[in-house]
Order: sequence, then C-alpha cells, then structure tokens
Amino acid sequence: MAWKELRPACGKGHLFTEENTQHITRVRAGKSEQTRKCRQCEREAKQRRARVKWDKTCKQCSAPLPWTGKLGTQYYCQDCSRSSADLTRIRVYGLDRFQFDAMYFEQDGACAICLEEEATDVDHNHVTGAVRALLCHNCNVAIGHLKEDVLRMARAVVYVEEHNG
Repeated sequence: MAWKELRPACGKGHLFTEENTQHITRVRAGKSEQTRKCRQCEREAKQRRARVKWDKTCKQCSAPLPWTGKLGTQYYCQDCSRSSADLTRIRVYGLDRFQFDAMYFEQDGACAICLEEEATDVDHNHVTGAVRALLCHNCNVAIGHLKEDVLRMARAVVYVEEHNG
C-alpha cells in the first residue's frame, strides 16, 4: 500500500502532517505493511489515561493532591509533607521545627561541608545519635558511604589530590 492511498486524516479528523504523523512499517507474513499514527491522538490518549488514574489524596489529611503532569510518588500535600518531615526529625533526631530552623539560619542555609548547596539533611553521629550539623544531600551521603571513618575520608582526600594532577 503506498502512502498516497492512506487516509488524509485520523479517525478524529486530525490531518496527517509531517509534525503530526508517525510513520510505521511492519513486516507481517513476509509482506511489508505501511501505516501511520496520529501523534496528537496519542498525546490526548496518554493524558486521558493519566487523568483517569490520578485520584490521589493526601495520606494524612485526605485532601486531593494536585495533578503534577506525571504519575509519581507524591503521598502528602504540601502542608502535611512539611509536618511529616517535622515529625520524622523529632522522632529520629529529637530535633523540632524551631531547633532545625535555628541551625538552618545559623548556617545561612548552606551545607556545613561544601558551603554551596542548601542544607536539607540532618547529619548525626550514628554511634551516639548526637546531631552535628545540617548538610546537603550529597555531602550527607558521602559521609555515610565513607562510614564516618576519618581515616577513610583522609585517604579519599589524598586519592583525589593525587589523581587530579
């Protein structure tokens, strides 16, 4: 079947233009079959499927969660998300919202190690449980991967200095 013989528009009336057409060639039973899809119909169908599945509500207050444009793992509304983080900080570190804010402003909102990124994570000693400072996520993970071992950290510094030439 030649391209000319195909319909000029999809079933919903969208014209097959170069921007709106996806050309497909399939081989079935040894024969080459040419067809095309309407990209606009594909986009609309994808949006319909996403909207139908989006009936999420906040796990804490049951308020409907806003559509973010993609299906994700959003479980809490903005207000509850903040209060959930507060509850976690209290439970895990014994640090309430006011103490966290005081540390944050004392550090000018910057990570205590790199001084570049925003301080979002609470760093603590895993042996004693004592809170040390606020770090960015990357610096906090780096300390964790080095198992809070000062000798490992020193060797890592030497390694990087030697190999940066």
